[in-house]
Amino acid sequence: MKENKIMGIIWLFIAIILTLFLIWKIKDSINGNRFKIINGFKSAPFFESKTFDAAEINKIDIYLISENILVEKSQENKITVEIYSSKEVAPKVQVIENKLKIESFKNKVSFSLTPLATQKVVIKLPSIASINNFDINNTSGSIQIIDIKIDNINVNCNSGSINMKNSTFVKANAKTTSGAVHIDSCKIVDLEAKSTSGNVRTSGRFDKLKLNTVSGSIYADSKKALTQDSEFKAVSGAIYLKIPENSAFNSSYNCISGKYKNKITGTIAKQGNEVVNGGGAKFEFQSTSGSILIN
Repeated sequence: MKENKIMGIIWLFIAIILTLFLIWKIKDSINGNRFKIINGFKSAPFFESKTFDAAEINKIDIYLISENILVEKSQENKITVEIYSSKEVAPKVQVIENKLKIESFKNKVSFSLTPLATQKVVIKLPSIASINNFDINNTSGSIQIIDIKIDNINVNCNSGSINMKNSTFVKANAKTTSGAVHIDSCKIVDLEAKSTSGNVRTSGRFDKLKLNTVSGSIYADSKKALTQDSEFKAVSGAIYLKIPENSAFNSSYNCISGKYKNKITGTIAKQGNEVVNGGGAKFEFQSTSGSILIN
């Protein structure tokens, strides 16, 4: 009798653990992590490649849930979309009125004890492509953009990093809630980048910068003088700006915990305004917890 009670307690304990684990997986799937309900094995890998005439597309919209996204230059003359996924949850790819649309299915919340394989979408753009607007929205997953030229691009990510490299844009907007934003060796007229939890790092040639972090630092390096009004704001983190020594601008700064240091003029202070090299575009610096350095 005593042994039966012990076994009963053991089985009850196991049942509780399995129930709690299943509830956790269900919650995880609701947050965008997809799981198969059929069995505990990973879904078989699925690959699909589609090509489109570059002349027929001038806009691209991407709305995904948990895929990693790579946008890169193509050596061919056509636009190529590659899907690495599980077949039952593969994003839908279609062209509607000169717009290439890649979208996750809205009803693909499912679960099991084992997560699906990593999902990935690759977009390859030829140099002859003339894309006026490129919108990327991703709930969870990294976004990489390498060696492309587009007029306007908007990148939004709830949970994941954003990386742009060796690319040219007239206007670029990159925002992530949880992750870093890295803009490396790019040529952008007007750049806006924001991270709620992560660093923002930019390097290249810019006319205008609007950089913002809540929990993280800002590292900005422009090889040319900024000619338009710019903004640098960090709540919990430092601000580093490297620009040509002959840059002309009007600086407005407010540093609550830390100091504002401008190596071009030699100014060291906490709050104030100054005219640099005769003045020009207005630069606004704000840091709640961290220093501000202009080099």
